[in-house]
Amino acid sequence: MLFLLMLLLRPGIFIHALVEEPFIPLGNLLFWLAFIAFPIFLDAASFSFRQPAAAWDKWIAKGFRIAVVLAVLWWPVSYGLSGNFANTFSPGPSFVGSERAAGIFWAYSYAMVLLPVALWLLRMLLALLGKPRK
Repeated sequence: MLFLLMLLLRPGIFIHALVEEPFIPLGNLLFWLAFIAFPIFLDAASFSFRQPAAAWDKWIAKGFRIAVVLAVLWWPVSYGLSGNFANTFSPGPSFVGSERAAGIFWAYSYAMVLLPVALWLLRMLLALLGKPRK
């Protein structure tokens, strides 16, 4: 919630330099931390975090753990795709930093949000369908 509030009220903070040389914007660190916190929050906020109640919930809990691991790897993968810590891309002869690499970067970044949301929605749907009727 704090991340979203900062994004709405102080978007300029995201381009503030965390490190000048090599340039690393503060926004990259904040997005990275938000990507890590988001699946943890959705998992903890939905149902039992450590003791899944149903067999399907064990698989969804594993999915959330995978989402956290992918989120932790976001910045190293982004660096590998862009070739710099600022995650900037430009046309060039090599794959690193190219437009194709940028497409993969954006798909990976969107997946950091969509995967936890899909797991959370699946958990909610299965929980609703699995409750006995009175």
